[in-house]
Amino acid sequence: MANSNIVTIANSNYYKFTERMIQSLRKTTQHNVLLFCDNAELFAGLQYLGGIEVIELASIKTHGIYRARFDAYNQAIKQGSFLYLDSDIIILEDISELLLLKKFSGCADDMSACSFIENKQFPWKDKNLENTRYINTGVFFAPQGLSPFFDEVYQESLDDAKWATYGDPILADNHFLNAYLNKHSIDIYYIDEYTYNWQGFIKGAELQVRRDGDHLYNIGHGNLLKVAHFAGIKTNLIESFIKSMPIEISNLLKSKVSALSDEEFFVQNIIESYKIRRAIECSPYEISGIDVLPIEFNDGTLEGAADN
Repeated sequence: MANSNIVTIANSNYYKFTERMIQSLRKTTQHNVLLFCDNAELFAGLQYLGGIEVIELASIKTHGIYRARFDAYNQAIKQGSFLYLDSDIIILEDISELLLLKKFSGCADDMSACSFIENKQFPWKDKNLENTRYINTGVFFAPQGLSPFFDEVYQESLDDAKWATYGDPILADNHFLNAYLNKHSIDIYYIDEYTYNWQGFIKGAELQVRRDGDHLYNIGHGNLLKVAHFAGIKTNLIESFIKSMPIEISNLLKSKVSALSDEEFFVQNIIESYKIRRAIECSPYEISGIDVLPIEFNDGTLEGAADN
């Protein structure tokens, strides 16, 4: 575990999401993070979270964020084994057990959410390549012994023809890495997707969790959800998606990235919602996206909450 890093990659558009992911990570671990980015000066602003090595990748600008991931993987694995986390993730529980893994590990993905992939058995343009293993690459562990493999995949990702053959306009780097996992018959240790990935959290745009105390559980399998992965939700819609959730779920997610308690978030939401209603002088039930019942405080008014 001492030789393993946590790795993520982001461009400037993902600054806020990256900050949130590392904030949630810091709730349970101070483990070292290798943060690959397009602007080291900007992302240096996250070093207040501690234990972050910011590495600027020129390849993000020259080849785009998806292909640059293979540059990041290749550089990271030369420093040791690593746990990769997408920057749009919120960590809900301690996941340090993933840093103890010895084999390449990830969550199985049957591509059931990918209706645009008609042939799941042969999903690449190279129809001689059969899909016998497929993971969601938003969360995976790579042992340092696979350094030669990642070096090859990085070199192959620079080839436009290879990228067109093994990548995908939507699945992008996820599809490309899985192609090479299959081409090299990489042995995969599967970790539970209902605990560590999107399958336990969302299906399409529908939540698949219930709250019990300070924890979320998958409603179908009962698994404790440790990772909230917003896979499939467009970047510009993630905040709206969180706001659309039942307040007990959204408050829990917010509490994972802030020093505020769940109760403080509830009161904060009441106060802010009241301020908005008061500012536009309308009924408390006429604001789109806000569903707050009137609550009386000790002095009988909502202003009393703001004064306390």
